[in-house]
Amino acid sequence: MVNISDVARAAGVSPSTVSRVLNQPDIVTPDKRDRVLAAIARLNYQPSTFARGLRRGTFETLALLVGDIAQPFHGRLAKAVELAAEEKGYSVLLCDLDHRQDRLVGFLRSLPKRGIDGILIATADNLDVPAVHEALTAFLAQDIAAVTTSQHLQSVPVPAVVVDRTAAAHDATRHLLDLGRWPVAFLGGGASAYSQRLADGYRAGCRDAGHRTQPRLMLDGGFQTEPAMRAVAALLAEGTIPEGIVAANVPMALGALRALAERDLDVPDDVAIIVCEDVPVAAYMRPSLTCVSTDLDAYGRRAVDTLLAAVAGHDVPRVTVLPHTLILRDSAPAAVPPPGS
Repeated sequence: MVNISDVARAAGVSPSTVSRVLNQPDIVTPDKRDRVLAAIARLNYQPSTFARGLRRGTFETLALLVGDIAQPFHGRLAKAVELAAEEKGYSVLLCDLDHRQDRLVGFLRSLPKRGIDGILIATADNLDVPAVHEALTAFLAQDIAAVTTSQHLQSVPVPAVVVDRTAAAHDATRHLLDLGRWPVAFLGGGASAYSQRLADGYRAGCRDAGHRTQPRLMLDGGFQTEPAMRAVAALLAEGTIPEGIVAANVPMALGALRALAERDLDVPDDVAIIVCEDVPVAAYMRPSLTCVSTDLDAYGRRAVDTLLAAVAGHDVPRVTVLPHTLILRDSAPAAVPPPGS
């Protein structure tokens, strides 16, 4: 039996476009409308009650693509997105990328066939690469909206709802330096786009305070606890004890805490730690973690609102930057004297 996806493939459009031709033909461009009608006639397609969304010209489903759902930040953001979408009458299809480019490309190719209205892409991995560019361009050509929540793409016209991670890391670094801490190490996630923006902020914070960054203080924790623990342990084994650490995420901060504890170094007395994200568990750790925080409920709502505006065909800002605040907790409070003072 011929279905709406068959018609969409034959006409070279998205299933959403087919449903609009069937329900609201006046809002579809003449070229696409003619292609869809020709495909319907050629395939002898008989419209059915495919879904309540089909009758309204929408599937009422959004897809959320996250870099790693095991990460506390992504899990909390996913919950915020789902709640915001539910308030608007939409369900959310969650897709875990596992930081794999092939999975992202595969989802961009397969999701249009599954009846979705738009996608949110939330990953720290670099999207400005040829394979993703090609797949995302083909995805957008099917009249399905997309919004990123991690980075502003230069090569593809996709709206972005982001936190200024460079400014966040700058503020985190300056907080430690203003406390008189030096040297300060940066614990990031390698060559990912997210980590590079944080590293830029760290370098700028050091530079503004009159310090020159050193390669040995730029650590790669891979966004995971175990690699972060090894990276900090290796730095300590070389004889360098940083007076502060700027960590990209909470799992890496956990790894740093473990490595410092194994050397009998106290946080914050010996080493102060600040994290460039905030998730609920950070406030309940011992010591509790000082964080650069963004309201994740507001983050989810803004991302969903932007995507739904794009789905409806409205003009949306190319980049929306959300505010961040410094939340002072035990690991780097307002006044921690430097070691030996």
